Amino acid sequence: MVAVLGAHAETVRAALAGLDLIRVDNPDFRAGLATSLRAGLAALPATCAAAIVVLGDMPRVTAAHIDRLAEAFAGTAEPPAAVVPVQAGRRGNPVLLNLRRLGPSIARLAGDHGAGPLLRGRPDILEIPGDPATALDIDTPDALAALGGDPAPTVGRSDRSG
Repeated sequence: MVAVLGAHAETVRAALAGLDLIRVDNPDFRAGLATSLRAGLAALPATCAAAIVVLGDMPRVTAAHIDRLAEAFAGTAEPPAAVVPVQAGRRGNPVLLNLRRLGPSIARLAGDHGAGPLLRGRPDILEIPGDPATALDIDTPDALAALGGDPAPTVGRSDRSG
C-alpha cells in the first residue's frame, strides 16, 4: 500500500505512524491531483499490473469496496482498462486502474484531476454498482463533522446488489 503525502504531510504522516505502507512525499501537490496519482503509481513495482486508487477525502470507503473492485477485475476474461463504481448514474471512487493499458497515459496526466478524463468514452471500462460511500467526497473539517459519529459505518458491509 502506498500513501501519497502532500498538503498537511506531517500531520498525515503522524496519523499513519505504525502502519505497514510506503509513504511517498509529493512536493508538487499544489499542481493538482494528477501529481499525487503519478507519484503514487511511480512508487509501485514495475511488475504491478493494476492499482486501486483510494482518495483520502472519502471516509466511508471500506475494505469491502476495495475487495469488490479487485474481484470484478479478477473475474473478467479480458482485463478492463479500469473498474469503476457507479452510483445514481455517476462514476465514483475508489477505482481500479489497469496499469498495462493506462500506465503511459497516466504518466502524462497534469492538473487537478485524476484518471477520469482518460476513462471517459472508453469502451473497455467495467462499471460495477456503487453505493453512497463511493460518491461521498468530504472536503472540509465542517463537512466531516456533519457526518457525525463513525465516518465509516459501512465497514464489513458487502452490498453487491447495488
